[in-house]
Amino acid sequence: MSNHNSSNFSTESLKSVLSTLVYFDIFNHPLKASEILEYAHHLPNNPEKLNEDLAFLVENKLIYSHKGYYLLNPRFENVDRRESGTLLAEKTWPKAYEQSVLISKFPYVRSVVISGSLSKGFMDQDSDIDFLIITEPGRLWITRSMLALYKKLFLFNSHKYFCVNYFIDTNNLTLPDKNIFIATELMFAIPVYNPDVHRKFLESNKWAMKYYPSKKMDIPFDPANFPLPPSSKKIAENFLSGWFGKTLDKILMKITIGFWQKKFRTMKKKQYERDMKSDAGVAKHHPNGFRDRVLQEYEIKYNQILLKLDSCKQNSPIN
Repeated sequence: MSNHNSSNFSTESLKSVLSTLVYFDIFNHPLKASEILEYAHHLPNNPEKLNEDLAFLVENKLIYSHKGYYLLNPRFENVDRRESGTLLAEKTWPKAYEQSVLISKFPYVRSVVISGSLSKGFMDQDSDIDFLIITEPGRLWITRSMLALYKKLFLFNSHKYFCVNYFIDTNNLTLPDKNIFIATELMFAIPVYNPDVHRKFLESNKWAMKYYPSKKMDIPFDPANFPLPPSSKKIAENFLSGWFGKTLDKILMKITIGFWQKKFRTMKKKQYERDMKSDAGVAKHHPNGFRDRVLQEYEIKYNQILLKLDSCKQNSPIN
């Protein structure tokens, strides 16, 4: 039983801390107190209150502390993994910036955003650099096809530093899928090229801020120092601006979607419509069902920890 006065504790506050730790625990990613403060789900927090909540949860063995990090389970090797992953992420950023500059030079690219593990400050040997590309309306499939061709011809189809699996255009900034997984990816995504477009993207998805009310928006590089688009980009866009470009975009969309439908014909219809959603303004290529696995694991782990919290309440009532 905790030595702290239980009347100081709010169930909702404790749930916020636990929800945050549960989500990142799915990725074996322990958090520092300062990170929990910033990433806390649903409720804005304050340092003094957070410290009290963490002490209560540690004393009741609902969570564990090691080297300044907090974890759901005493798998303290994940702290070492986290620290080495942070160092590798820092080393990877120059490469991510370099690739972002390259992507920005392609026709109709209006913003380049980094998502995935690097946006959370972590990389390991198996991690990719994931990009969300925001394009001009009506030319998304031209942009996607050019980047896919570049990857095949010059990168031998390697995903390591060039994982361009999600495209939207500036007329499709509002995401239809609203859950903690999408909110996390959206709120942690880092704009590298043209952050003004990314800002509109966030404004179009204000619902995600309810999951992360205290999350700060960090831009690691000064946009003013980003290279100006080359003249070849403007020339290509002028060439493809009329009927020819519009028709070509539709043809490329039809070819690509037809290929995906054949390749993933064994995928369940519901999953295909969600994870491979593709039309004139969206091209999503997430065939491995990762989102569903994360959401299912989160629900199971969170419900389990709430049962433990409820047991603590019975022994030491919490408001």
